[in-house]
Amino acid sequence: MKNIILIIGVISLHIFSGCNPLGSGTDMPQRSPFGAQSQSTASTALANCLDEAFNPAECTTVTGRYVSSIAGADITAWTNAGGTPAISASIPTGFYSGKSVSFSDSNLVASKIVNGITIFGVTGTAGAEAHSSCTAANQSGCVATTTFKTQAVPATPAAATDVLSTKQFYTGGAIVTGTMVNRGTQNFTPNTTNQSITAGYYAGGTVSGDTDLIAANIKSGVDIFGVVGTGVLLTGTATSPATTSDIATGKQAWNSSGVLMTGSGAAGGTILLSDMYRDRLTTAMTQGTETGTYAGTGGQDLPAGYRDIPDTTKDDDGYYASGNTTSQVVAAARPSNDCGKTQGVLAERIAECASLNPTTSTWDGATKANAGQAVWKLVTRFGAGKEVWQDTRTGLLWSSIVKVGESWCKAAGNAQAGDAYCTDVAHQPDLSNVESWCAEVGPAAYYQPVTGSGETWTNGTYSVAKGGMGKKAAGGTNALSVRWRLPNVYDYQQANIDGIRFVMPDMVASAGDTVYEWTATVTGSNTVYAYVFGSGHGEIIKKNRADITSYSVRCVGR
Repeated sequence: MKNIILIIGVISLHIFSGCNPLGSGTDMPQRSPFGAQSQSTASTALANCLDEAFNPAECTTVTGRYVSSIAGADITAWTNAGGTPAISASIPTGFYSGKSVSFSDSNLVASKIVNGITIFGVTGTAGAEAHSSCTAANQSGCVATTTFKTQAVPATPAAATDVLSTKQFYTGGAIVTGTMVNRGTQNFTPNTTNQSITAGYYAGGTVSGDTDLIAANIKSGVDIFGVVGTGVLLTGTATSPATTSDIATGKQAWNSSGVLMTGSGAAGGTILLSDMYRDRLTTAMTQGTETGTYAGTGGQDLPAGYRDIPDTTKDDDGYYASGNTTSQVVAAARPSNDCGKTQGVLAERIAECASLNPTTSTWDGATKANAGQAVWKLVTRFGAGKEVWQDTRTGLLWSSIVKVGESWCKAAGNAQAGDAYCTDVAHQPDLSNVESWCAEVGPAAYYQPVTGSGETWTNGTYSVAKGGMGKKAAGGTNALSVRWRLPNVYDYQQANIDGIRFVMPDMVASAGDTVYEWTATVTGSNTVYAYVFGSGHGEIIKKNRADITSYSVRCVGR
């Protein structure tokens, strides 16, 4: 940049009184434009002053000119007090000829100006500093690649109570120190009342649990922390408490005083209940208690409610007909809702029946009868009078009557060679295809359902009296496999002890008269005869197997 600045000073001419004017021919003193006096004669004329030049001698100027006695110098000083893009310089009054304005700054070089930026004609070449990208918090000497949003004023700014004590934060441009108390980690143990939690910051913690907080450990219907109890709690004092001999060896139980007892009785099997007569609502004692606590010369007398001598008003066989209401035995009330028809697990069928028939799906001999009867569970109801029950003492399943009036051979599935009846077409119409009401497997080559029974074993179709169940588990109503057979005389005897006559819908409770049912047992003295079970009174008598119309068929399964 080149600037030539010419400043012309103001020339002041003083005319002294009494002096001759220029060119009058009379000598008079003269003053130089630069202040020196000169003397000239009137005959000598001054030359005109030169413009924009140094005048070496006296000269004269015309109107409209400036004359200066100051010779200006180069301009090199500058100021930029405001740090703006413009700089300024002060130029003194004077005459300037061949002078220049020249400002310098050692940093006005290309290498110190950002690449592509031109300052006073100098184009920068300096590039950005090379730094690696930041990869973690609080790094230095790196470049952050994150795009930061413009900070906005929060709608709900934090207050000192929202920030931990001793920690600081900015709010409204000012530093604020938090006041929230740091409580650290805490452990809370539930109890019977609500517990207050002090305000503050918690760095985690626990709420104590208890492995005993399960439904089985809580009284039925009681809700503790969302766990609804299913446990059955019994209170009171037993009139015939169990002793260690009544409990299987190695097994333990609590007595009515809260004392833990360890059994010393025979291991395994079912603990038998005494069959001595008792009042119906008196708990049946075990066989071990009868033969231990109340036995021999050192034994105790039986407590009230138990009898060595029968009471004819109470100790009957449980049968009752029209007009006879003296029996202590209470027969099972009939369930009204079908249940247990599709489950593939026995326990699930029993559970559904209990859910759909809550008051009629269990018969407990301890409260419904007068001796040592067992507990029975409803497994399947397939319509009115078509029920399957389980004797929980033996685990066996008992069907309803599958056929009224049938030959022993078809009831048992027997076609034994040389038998007096079962090789006769009146008893087994097709000896190559043995017909059977209960058993599906035997010594014959092929077994089949009795004609007209409605059963098709090959596809798993079975009688509703059997709960739709049989050997072939085919899904649907026969999802559970059960193997049936004709009960023998011992099955009936045990079932009678356990109370079957008061449980099944087609025995004494509803029959109104004795129904005789075939057993699988023939008499040893003469195999022409087989035993039948009388469901009215529980008697077992022998009948001629030639009779094909008088006796019914019931199946027992496993």
